[in-house]
Amino acid sequence: MQTLLSLFAIAIVAVASLFGILAGVWGLSRIPGMWRTGVNLEGLSASLQDKLPSSPLPIREEDALYQGGRVVGRVQGVTVDEQARTVHFVRIVGPVDFLNPGPDPIIFRRYRLRYTHIETVTGQSPTPYVYDDVTCVIFGPA
Repeated sequence: MQTLLSLFAIAIVAVASLFGILAGVWGLSRIPGMWRTGVNLEGLSASLQDKLPSSPLPIREEDALYQGGRVVGRVQGVTVDEQARTVHFVRIVGPVDFLNPGPDPIIFRRYRLRYTHIETVTGQSPTPYVYDDVTCVIFGPA
């Protein structure tokens, strides 16, 4: 009986493998036909617009810091110096420890930031941290 069950299991695996091989060969045989047919590029944008939501994507708030796609802080008194590649904040309030922000970059408007100077820090988790006189370097676009 054990031998019969083993042979049956082997037969099922063999048939399944053969079916997988045949499906793969059939799929590969369809590729040349796809190259011969034209693609309606003009209709592509209209088709995509039908599938996209009617509301635009959310826009980043002007006074918010983001990390991992969510708001992690609010800022006050912003000065952006693109020539020097720095951003200065008078104050940042948020639940994230910016001294150890983790692997995801901090995003402000269209910039990726890394802090270079923090004058004072108050607060501790789980209460919001308050950072005063913060200078960050811009190390890339968001």
